[in-house]
Formats: sequence, structure tokens, C-alpha cells
Amino acid sequence: MEIKQEAPAFGSRLTALLVIGRVSNLPTVWSNCLAAKALTLGPVLAFGALPLFGADDALLLAGATLVYLCGTWLNDVADVDFDRAHRPGRPIPAGLLSRPLVGLLGGSAGAAGAGLMLWAGASGPLVAALLAAVLLYTALHKKWSGGVILMGLCRTLLGAAAASVFFRYRNAAGPLPWHALAWGAAVGVHIVGLSAMARREATGGKVPVWSRVLLFAPAALVFLGAFFKLFDLTSQDSVFAAVPSIGFSVAALFWTFRSVSHLRADHPARIARSVSSLLAGLALYDAAISASVDLPTALLALAFFAVARVSQQFLPAT
Repeated sequence: MEIKQEAPAFGSRLTALLVIGRVSNLPTVWSNCLAAKALTLGPVLAFGALPLFGADDALLLAGATLVYLCGTWLNDVADVDFDRAHRPGRPIPAGLLSRPLVGLLGGSAGAAGAGLMLWAGASGPLVAALLAAVLLYTALHKKWSGGVILMGLCRTLLGAAAASVFFRYRNAAGPLPWHALAWGAAVGVHIVGLSAMARREATGGKVPVWSRVLLFAPAALVFLGAFFKLFDLTSQDSVFAAVPSIGFSVAALFWTFRSVSHLRADHPARIARSVSSLLAGLALYDAAISASVDLPTALLALAFFAVARVSQQFLPAT
């Protein structure tokens, strides 16, 4: 009697590459970049007058995508021994992909992504710092609990590099606008808290309270900007401009509380569910801050949130 072999858990090699690339999180990378654009150009333009998607945007998003894939692919290369012990179904320990191949793809993606970001006009030092942070996180995250800081730094540097692409259109010298830098820092703090939670995903355990508190850093900045006019919202009525921002922020806060509610049992499966939900929710915060200067960008970030949630049904976020 012929015995049928079961199909690999992750299907084809392409599917396996998408899985270890955590591609369902890519919409949040894109929303981070577009929020940086909105905060760089929005304050010096009329409300809602931000330029439409152009060549610079395409190059930036393509480059950021490849740098992100560099980090996720090399992460699985570095985690092979851990995965063999705790997650043997991951594509490399399961034999679906070879470690050298994934390493080669990851390194190539990083180099190509950096090149595209530079072509878009991003600051060379910031792109170099972003790549360095990605590689340092890959090398240290399983050896040093403080590696979560490096993960947050990756998102902060991504926002700064994205802002540098569009800063030259302001026809101004000096440092990058603090609006974009402050937002990048808030997103980085959020990611530090999220990453601290994700460290318990494979083995379970108590999720520290401080990590949950850090998740609300972006919301705090949005509300400060809306109520105390910390952002230069252009010549239009600032209250009118702040209304959609507050609305998106309330939605993001609701989503964050909803996501954290899954942690009651501190069980690995619940933690994974929370982390995935929180990752998608990052696009909601980008929508909230973008809405203060450009509503179309906010709506695009909202669409990215929906794409992330749908794609997470087919490809795991972690």
C-alpha cells in the first residue's frame, strides 16, 4: 500500500521564506515611513496638501522592506539552536530552508535595501546606523535581555532615515524636524515594550508590567500634540486638524487594551496572540499622528492596519 507523505508544515520554500520574513508586519514598516514623511513635510504645508505617492516614496518603502527582511531572515539564522529546542517546526530546523541560503538572502537584502534607501535620498549615517542596529540585535538578542532596546532603536532609526528622505524638500538647513524624531522615539519605546513581551512567547512566563506601560508611549505623544499644540499643525484651525488625530488615537488605545487583555494567563499562545495584535496596531498609531497633518496619509496607514491583520491570518507575525 502506498503511503502518502504529509506536505511540509509551511508549504513551499517561498512560503517558508515569507514565514521567517514575518511579512505580515511589513505594512507597519510602510506606515512608519509614511508617518515620518507626514511629520517632516506636513507642518510646512497647508493641511492635507502633502504630495502624493512618488518615486522617493517607492524607493524608500522598497528599501525599508528589504532592510526589514534582512533583520528577520538573519534572526532565524542566528536562532537555529534555540529553535531546534523550542520551535522545531520553524523552516530552518525543519529542513525546509538551509541556514547558508537564508543567511545569503538576508545579507543581500540588507545591502540592497540600504542602497535603495540611499537612492531615495536618505541620510547615509542614519542608514548605516539602522543596519548596524539590525545586525547588533540579531547577534545579541538571545544573549542579552537588553536586546529589546536595540529592536526599539531599529524602528526609531527607520523613522529618522525616512524623515531624512523628505527633509530636503523643506529647503531648510539644520537638524531633522523634532516632530518626526519625537514620533520615532515614541514608536521605539512602544517596540521595546512589545519586544519584552515577545521574549516570553516561546517559553511563557510573567510579562513585566513595565513592558505594558511602554506600549502607550505613542498614544501619550499624540494626545500631548493634540491638546497642548506641541506640533505645528499649519495655518489651519489646529483644533479642527487635531480632531481626526484624537479619533484615531482613541481607536489605537482601544486596540492596545484589547490586545493586552489576552495576557491574563501569561501562556505562550496568548502572548503570541497579543504580540501579533499589537504589531498590527502600530499602524493605527501612525494613522493617529499622521491625521494631525495629512488625513490621506492617515487613511493609508489605516488601510495598512487592515492589510496586516488580514495577512496575519495566513502568515504568522512572529
